[in-house]
Amino acid sequence: MIGFTRSEIFFFEFSISFRNLFLFYENRQPLDSRLVMVS
Repeated sequence: MIGFTRSEIFFFEFSISFRNLFLFYENRQPLDSRLVMVS
């Protein structure tokens, strides 16, 4: 973790959790995921 600031570490962890949440939502409702992709 040398060279990383606290905000960069937070953003990195948040991006991973957000991507997992999006993939979970896409598997649940594939049709609505297209609307999320556009916005």
